[in-house]
Amino acid sequence: MHEKLHEYYVTVVDAKTNETVKEIPPKKLLDIYAVMLESIGLIVDHRI
Repeated sequence: MHEKLHEYYVTVVDAKTNETVKEIPPKKLLDIYAVMLESIGLIVDHRI
């Protein structure tokens, strides 16, 4: 689960090498999206 967006993403990991093979959607893309939402003020920490 992405920390800021509270959205799930899938990580495919190679069991032998413990290496991340693929992320769906990519975590970097979710991070960029979270920063964009933060910058325009759509992510709010507190509810009124």
